[in-house]
Amino acid sequence: MLLKALSIGGCFIVLAGCAAAPPAPLPADLLWQDQAFKYDAALVSVGKRDLFQLDAGLLSKLHDSGIQDSSAQYRLHYLVSILFGPEAKDFPYSAGHSTIAAETWRRKTGDCLSLTVLSYALAKALDMSVQMQEVRVPVVFDRRGNVEFLNRHVNVLVRGAGDLYLIAGSMRSGDVIIDFEPQIASRREGLALSDDGILARFYNNLAAEYLAQDDLTLAYAYFKAAVLADPGYSPSYSNLAQLYTRKGFLRSAEQLLLHAIALSD
Repeated sequence: MLLKALSIGGCFIVLAGCAAAPPAPLPADLLWQDQAFKYDAALVSVGKRDLFQLDAGLLSKLHDSGIQDSSAQYRLHYLVSILFGPEAKDFPYSAGHSTIAAETWRRKTGDCLSLTVLSYALAKALDMSVQMQEVRVPVVFDRRGNVEFLNRHVNVLVRGAGDLYLIAGSMRSGDVIIDFEPQIASRREGLALSDDGILARFYNNLAAEYLAQDDLTLAYAYFKAAVLADPGYSPSYSNLAQLYTRKGFLRSAEQLLLHAIALSD
C-alpha cells in the first residue's frame, strides 16, 4: 500500500533549518488551482477570532475584578485550577481532531493544538505573559487509511508567573510550561508561534483531516487558508502538493515541494 506522508500541526512536523532570506513567492498559476477544486473562500468557516474566542460564561468568570486585580501568582494558580481541576477532569488528550477554544472547553478534551489554543486564550484573558510554542519531541506516526501522518507538538509557556505550589508541597519558580501530553511533553522553551502561525497549523490540521476523508474540495480550501494565514509555514505547501498529486497537477506539486524545502533552508 502506498502511504502518503502528511505534516500536521498540533500534531505536526516542521522542516527546521538555519535562518535565511525567504524564497520568492510562487506564481499564482502554480500555487492555486481554484477552479479544479471548486474553491469558495466561504468554505473556511473559522476565522482567527473564532479560534481563540472563549465561551461567554467562562469569559465572564475570568474578567471578574477580584481575579483580574490579583497577583500573577494567583492568576497562574487559577489558570491551572481551570485546566487541571475537578471540573476539567484534567482535560484528557484526544488525538485526531483540532477544535476551536470554545468547543474544546465544551468537550473537555482535545489534541495538543486544541488544548494549547484554549490554554493560551485563558491566559490572555487573565492578562498573563504567555506564548504558544512549537517544541521538539520524538516523531510520532499516525496512520489513517492510506495516509500516514507525521506528528509534532505544541504547548504553552507562561513567563515569570512566580512560584507554583504543587500537590506534593514543592514549588516551581519562574516560567511555567503547560502541556497535556505527559508521554512526549517537553519542558524546554521552543519556537514561539504567533496567532497567525497557530491559525495556519489549525487550518493545516483540518485540511489533512479532509484529505484523509477524500473531501478534496474542503481539503484544498483549508490548505489555501493555511498558506494565506502564514506564508512561511512550509508544511502547508508540502501537504498541498500531496493534494495536487492526487489530481494530476504534478508540475505544481513539484514546485510546492521545492518551495517548502526552500523555506526550511
